[in-house]
Amino acid sequence: MSRQHDANAAILDELVALVEKASRTIHHLQQEINVRDERIAALEAARAELEKDAYWCRWFRAQYRNSPILSAVDAAFDSAHANFASSIGAGRDDGKRRRDK
Repeated sequence: MSRQHDANAAILDELVALVEKASRTIHHLQQEINVRDERIAALEAARAELEKDAYWCRWFRAQYRNSPILSAVDAAFDSAHANFASSIGAGRDDGKRRRDK
């Protein structure tokens, strides 16, 4: 029975090694999922903030569409953020902001 016992012990050792490897893999995958979930939560929070900012911007533009305040704010923004605005296009037509949005 020594051969049978050795064979069973070898099978059990292989099974233990396989279970340990599966456990490490599961742990690693759980860590990746946690990192992904944190990233998703951060992106969702950023999206909510952007939606809030976009809503406020649309409200401000609608509120002050026909006033010199909007022109002054646009000019101040353009002056302070010219590189950023030009790099993203900033909703411009021929270098001017669209006022109909």
